[in-house]
Amino acid sequence: MLNCPYWDDADRQAAENARNFTELAEIAIRILQRMKAINPEIIMIAGPMWSGLLSPEENHKIFEKATKAFVSMGYHVFKQMPFQEAMKRIQKDHGYEYPNKELLEEFYGVIFATGLIKKLAFVPGYSHSFGALWEYDECPKHGIIRKVLPKNYLKTLALGKKIRGL
Repeated sequence: MLNCPYWDDADRQAAENARNFTELAEIAIRILQRMKAINPEIIMIAGPMWSGLLSPEENHKIFEKATKAFVSMGYHVFKQMPFQEAMKRIQKDHGYEYPNKELLEEFYGVIFATGLIKKLAFVPGYSHSFGALWEYDECPKHGIIRKVLPKNYLKTLALGKKIRGL
């Protein structure tokens, strides 16, 4: 798992015990508030996680690479990956089917509504994901700037260049 410096032991325990997506959103909001105290310009990477053209494992690797690249360039990135196990467990416990509108509305919708996430960076291939398309459509409702990343974004970041619009 990626280094998640804004998580504490209480957050990890709360995520393990969360019974629904709203409880997970409350944890995310606490983490985002800690992040905001350091730097209010928080971005989130968006794209396929469990669907799309690639396997979930490949999608997760894309998220990890993107997050590491953005963090290395000084971007302040909210990391979704630590929530994935709890999300899968809650989805199974409640019998939710994919695509899971409950997850989108009760987790992402709640955190977007706080205004704590300022920008969403959409990885190439995001348009093959129901969830990423939902996030794309939600951004304007919450004043979130959306940026579709070019195919060469990792190379751009590796060269020490920022992504225009982020």
